[in-house]
Amino acid sequence: MSKSNAAMALQAPLTANDKRYKLSSVEKIDSPDGGSGSWHRYVIDGGYAPVIGSRQGTRKQVERYAQQFATELNQRRRSGGPTTMIRSRKSASSSSS
Repeated sequence: MSKSNAAMALQAPLTANDKRYKLSSVEKIDSPDGGSGSWHRYVIDGGYAPVIGSRQGTRKQVERYAQQFATELNQRRRSGGPTTMIRSRKSASSSSS
């Protein structure tokens, strides 16, 4: 996909049949491994399986982070995948021994 096509794909709205990633929940959790500070667990729904993560910060900070993450996931979905991923196929000669 050319750069202009990729840019257009990012701007194209999702159709009604497309599932959107969206922040489902944020809840306070204990600090991992005895750490300090305020930690929250977030859940993003809309894909094949929920995206579950944890992050240090206030509830509002974690909500902002997770909402931005969901937006980026939706952009990747519309463009057909992350732009940094390089996919290659094994040639038939390299797979035979």
